[in-house]
Amino acid sequence: RGPDSASYGPNSMMAVINILTKRPKDIDRAMASVEVGSHYSNESTIRLGNKLGDHTHIAATANLTRNSGYDSATLPGGAHDSISVKRLNLRSQTDLKTDETLELQASLTSAKREYNYTPDPFVLSYPDQAHDEVQFSAKWTKALSGNHELQVRAYYSGLDVKQDWHSCWPRLALHPDVIAVLNKYPEFALAIAKGLDLSTVTLHKTPSQAEINQVLAAVASMGGLGPALARDACGTVSLDDAENRGQIELQDTYVLSDSLRVVSGVGLRYQDSYSEGYFSGKVNNQVRWIFGHMEYRPTNSMSFNLGGYGESNSLGPGTFAPRAAVNYHLSENQSVRAVYSKGTRTPDLV
Repeated sequence: RGPDSASYGPNSMMAVINILTKRPKDIDRAMASVEVGSHYSNESTIRLGNKLGDHTHIAATANLTRNSGYDSATLPGGAHDSISVKRLNLRSQTDLKTDETLELQASLTSAKREYNYTPDPFVLSYPDQAHDEVQFSAKWTKALSGNHELQVRAYYSGLDVKQDWHSCWPRLALHPDVIAVLNKYPEFALAIAKGLDLSTVTLHKTPSQAEINQVLAAVASMGGLGPALARDACGTVSLDDAENRGQIELQDTYVLSDSLRVVSGVGLRYQDSYSEGYFSGKVNNQVRWIFGHMEYRPTNSMSFNLGGYGESNSLGPGTFAPRAAVNYHLSENQSVRAVYSKGTRTPDLV
């Protein structure tokens, strides 16, 4: 527990979970499972493993998960929150040499999810989401010696999200003299659109009198409040998003002695997103990082850690995450530690 960005990357903010999956060579030849429950919940999984030639093991997993979400007894009228996910995962591990391995992975995910809420107050249809994603990764590991290992990881993912709904807004919301004011003061905009008496509404951010007069003039030009608030500005609202992300990282692990070991590396990531709803077009980001971490164990009962993670980001300022720790083992099952660490998080573009 604790921010461990210096050791495990920029998004290790609150804790680290180490997940070890079975290698393809350790997977059984075949496995199938089916689970069925209430709320139309069911899950089916098929996994196959095999060996190709003398040096390559492969594994394939297919999975289908579905449920109908909450029922009408929980939320009157039904919750409209069911979900369906299809997954296919392929993995291989090849022993190129006794000291060199190559692991490959490819996966496809297709999901459909129902939503019964939206920030749009004038929605006429559910903003359900369709989500399709493809991922490819490769990891090459080379033991340069008995105490020195080099690892290169490459990764790519492509994501396509479709989410749109039908909506009818008041005609006033699309008036050119009003759009800027409404975008600047969303609470004021919502009160106007709903025809509320502004004297009874508490606004955290209030337009100036000149801006209010600008809106009132637009209302007058449209023939009064009734025609201005007529909900006949209908169309499709879209939050579609297409994302691509690719990265490569080099990591070097070196055990200098029984009491001292070091891990270090560099990495580069490029990501872009195309969305008219979020970005009015396309945006991209490049992230570069360098890290190093050292562990020194002068005695069996005491160890010291010192590390740092530096990152530059094309959309924001560079960051540095340091980490220092001392661990004292009172016994085999008990220890005391003091840690200083700082965490940084690089957000997704959306």
